[in-house]
Amino acid sequence: LTFGTLSLFWLLGPLDTKKLPPTVFFFDSLSLSLSLSLNPLVFHLRVARATMEQDTDAPPQTRLTNFHDTVAITLCDAHTNTTTAAKLVVELTSLTNQRERKLTLQITDDDDPYLLYTLHLTEAAFHQLKEEQSILVEFASFPAKFIELLHQCQTADTTARPNFVGQLTTNAGSQESPTLTFTETNPFRQLVHLALRLEAGDDAAIKKYLAGRLAEFKAELASA
Repeated sequence: LTFGTLSLFWLLGPLDTKKLPPTVFFFDSLSLSLSLSLNPLVFHLRVARATMEQDTDAPPQTRLTNFHDTVAITLCDAHTNTTTAAKLVVELTSLTNQRERKLTLQITDDDDPYLLYTLHLTEAAFHQLKEEQSILVEFASFPAKFIELLHQCQTADTTARPNFVGQLTTNAGSQESPTLTFTETNPFRQLVHLALRLEAGDDAAIKKYLAGRLAEFKAELASA
């Protein structure tokens, strides 16, 4: 009884020992030995309980993939002043919970596993973007309009002289953020419809992305 009481107190956290009944501290050598040997197990149970409480506190989140396809995008290196035509995988995902709404943009290359650019656009950040670039739609309508730009890039890529181009500009020689722009060319001028500042994937982000791809590949093999 004394061993079970001590283990329970240890699991629930620190207690004021002055308020414990005196009988709690009367135990024999066998009880003490068992308590010491099982402490790591109790510790793991306590950690598991804390993790469950943390997960319970997290708001439920809804994830919706709005777009996932290959898009012709020109890679421009401002440092070397070179451009390369590429077919990049663009994924646009909407994340919604009780606290906020967020859009996640991810650009990758099936031929280059280390190419990873992302954008996490919250509703608050969108309002700033809307003001800076005179965007007329609201946050709820922005994903559909953004997908229209991607479709225009896909359609223009089938023509001899594309008049609608997506361009990803990087500059390895500076601290400037990579920028994704959508530009339309007409007989009079070039019009930039949208410019988004992206974040280049660091080692941790690339490893997480590759691990996710590996998990998807294993799941496909298992279901085949």
